[in-house]
Amino acid sequence: MLSVETSLLLYNATVITMDTSNPRASWVYVEGSHVRFVGTGAPPRHLARVNTRLIDCQGMTLVPGFNDAHVHIFATASSSIGVDCSHQSVNSISDIGEKLMERAARTATGSWVKGFGYHEFNLLEKTH
Repeated sequence: MLSVETSLLLYNATVITMDTSNPRASWVYVEGSHVRFVGTGAPPRHLARVNTRLIDCQGMTLVPGFNDAHVHIFATASSSIGVDCSHQSVNSISDIGEKLMERAARTATGSWVKGFGYHEFNLLEKTH
């Protein structure tokens, strides 16, 4: 995060603004922890003060983002290689069994097969 005294001017960019009335821009000015100005064309010269960090984005795209420090990275990685047992993928306990058996048939002996997304209330049987 920038300190209150510090400012940042990102220019020569393709800025995705998420503003339907002005969906694209070419520069962003940040002061402290707040985006103060967004615009197109050349940024106003008065924004490039002595303490302003200038970054030429060389045409790269800037998108608004949210950085969530609370991420279950191992669970996310595990689910990307596991068997989807969510209600979008299965309807019953037998469906879960079939999906796990299909994966087991393609998995090396001694390796684990792991399912994710299972919730008994979404199953036909409404039980574990």
